[in-house]
Amino acid sequence: MMIKTIKKVVRGGLGLLALKPDEAIIFMGHGTDHEADKSYEKLEKTFKEEGYENVFVATVEGKNALEDIIPILKDREIEKKLF
Repeated sequence: MMIKTIKKVVRGGLGLLALKPDEAIIFMGHGTDHEADKSYEKLEKTFKEEGYENVFVATVEGKNALEDIIPILKDREIEKKLF
């Protein structure tokens, strides 16, 4: 059920948005040390599966930190970041 919900969010939320190659969207979540933190990972994975390579999900206190995404943005020469 959770995967279906995530796919609806991804398809509905960004379906009309066309990112340029030098643009990225970074969603920020609180994060947790609880197993529920995996939902952030699943959300980002679903964005990638749907073709949104420059959409990222980071957390303040969870596994996926913003510091992990910054090198990827630099490697891809992303100029515009939307938070």
